Amino acid sequence: MLSKLKILLFILFLQLIVFSQFAGGTGTEEDPWLIRTASNLDSIRYYIGEEHADQYFLQIENIDLGVAPWNNGTGWKPIGDDTLPFMGNYEVEIDRQWNGYDYYSEILHLVINDTLLNNAGLFGVIQNASIVNVQVILGEILGKNSCGSLAGSSKNSKIINCSAASCKITGLDNNIGGLIGFSVGDSVSVGCSDIWWGLPAGEVSGIGNVGGLIGNCKSSISNCYSTSDIEGNNSVGGFIGLVNNSSILNCHSVGNVTGDYFIGGLVGAGDSTSVIHSYWSINTSGQSESAYGEGRIDMSNYNDSTFVDWDFDDIWNLSYENHGPSPFPRFYRNIYVGISNEQLLVNNLELEQNYPNPFNPTTKISYILPNGYFNNVKLEIFNIKGELVKLLVNQKQNTGKYSVEFNAANLNSGIYFYSLKTANTITSKKMILLK
Repeated sequence: MLSKLKILLFILFLQLIVFSQFAGGTGTEEDPWLIRTASNLDSIRYYIGEEHADQYFLQIENIDLGVAPWNNGTGWKPIGDDTLPFMGNYEVEIDRQWNGYDYYSEILHLVINDTLLNNAGLFGVIQNASIVNVQVILGEILGKNSCGSLAGSSKNSKIINCSAASCKITGLDNNIGGLIGFSVGDSVSVGCSDIWWGLPAGEVSGIGNVGGLIGNCKSSISNCYSTSDIEGNNSVGGFIGLVNNSSILNCHSVGNVTGDYFIGGLVGAGDSTSVIHSYWSINTSGQSESAYGEGRIDMSNYNDSTFVDWDFDDIWNLSYENHGPSPFPRFYRNIYVGISNEQLLVNNLELEQNYPNPFNPTTKISYILPNGYFNNVKLEIFNIKGELVKLLVNQKQNTGKYSVEFNAANLNSGIYFYSLKTANTITSKKMILLK
């Protein structure tokens, strides 16, 4: 009896330790761990790696990391590394509402001062994670390789409405970005490296692969921008330093860009990348060329020929909040623009089962193109012999969900296959025609 009581007390003790690490919650999606203080934030590092990939964290107040002990010595220790990355879900809730806008709690005065540190940022390495509404304000980061205010390195993660404002990011090596140092397989939406009111622009500097938003990018980027000033040696861009196998949609940069080799107003260097309706300011960048993108003399000329297919109703603002016209398109860094999580979280190509199935003679085929996608799409119908019987779609399409009606009135009953082909993917499903 006594041993059972000891075991029970020990379990209660362990639970008390866990609960004291956070301001509440149980770590589920319905009841996330609550992050109210810097100590709560620091405790996340004990919940990293694949074992804790299902953990949810919700920041509910501003957190100042510019005070002891978090700014002592080498400063903040990034959450997650190459061995044990952060693989959970971190979100910041609405702090207040004003004038019809939602404002979010912030991470203030992030300090890292370690010239030997790789993967320097609030998060060191994130993988298969979800990071939403994180705002890093007035950060100052000094590291070696792969440095960014939000994350040093990010892999296969969803990053939504995250920003860095008036942050100074300095790397002694490569892959240095205002928001993320090295991004691979991510979906990054509505993010920026911007200016905090009344303070200088952000600064990003390194040796190679240096960019205002991302240093080295192999990801899908949409509706993002950078105003930070960029300095490096090679592969230096106002928005991205080096880009490969990526898609960039509706993005821009306006910061000053300086370097020696492979310098660009929007992108320094790159290959195998789709860049659609993305621009840089020739005047403010000091650069008349870029590996990708289109240069603009006047970024404040808001019209359909300058910012083609941009959403100025829900995503992009034409002015500073209550301060008159802006010299370039922007969204207020602490406002979650009026677009739903479901719209922004489309990260994988999906081909749905046709409906109805079996069918006679018409059926509907639906598919979803991932976030940041803009390329040619083919939707084809084949018979059981592998012969093409109908080409339903053959055109460039953007991110979103599409539905196409297929009429098989002129075909015989039997098994058919429909195939969706994009630049990098082919996926097929079976359907049955019964007459």
